[in-house]
Amino acid sequence: MPWNEINKKIIIRNLIKTVYNIIKIKSKELIMSQWIDIYTLVNERNELLLLEFINTYIDLNINNDLEDTDLMILPLNANNPDELLNINDWDWEPAISITHSIKRGLDFPRRSYALYLNPNNTEVLRIIIQFTTDDKMIVGISIDETKDTKYDYKNARNKLNDLMIKFNSNKGFFGIEVAPPQNELEFINVMNSNLAFEKISHL
Repeated sequence: MPWNEINKKIIIRNLIKTVYNIIKIKSKELIMSQWIDIYTLVNERNELLLLEFINTYIDLNINNDLEDTDLMILPLNANNPDELLNINDWDWEPAISITHSIKRGLDFPRRSYALYLNPNNTEVLRIIIQFTTDDKMIVGISIDETKDTKYDYKNARNKLNDLMIKFNSNKGFFGIEVAPPQNELEFINVMNSNLAFEKISHL
């Protein structure tokens, strides 16, 4: 691959990682703590499953407001995020609420963006919903790393299994502070890389 293409991919991944870290800093957790990110790939965008899942961690009757949040959306004329090297190249829309932001991901034409939510749950630090560039979803949660590797792996593995069962998924992985992949191909590439501490894949 030519160096300019490699550098372009590095720049866009750094941009996505920067947004990921800004969201982390704005959350309720200590900035210095490390998070374990747990992701599963879902083949179809499903509003009912998503809202039921989110309601496990957030009471939407009480905490549905996202007035101070914007959605960073891949423009319709962009084939993939690698083309966008500046944060101003993306489309920005008010998130308004959790339910609105979920419904936005079901609109046509399909759009691609990530949604980060802070649950009222001491064990799960964050919920991540990535509406992908190939009309799928990546659903994730973040948990705190305790430095007890055996416990962390077991806890993350159990939560990954729960996620995959919930969404009838056959692919998942977890790793330390991994920004959500943008599509199925990238998900598989990350899952098979050293960014993933452990993966599950069923045919």
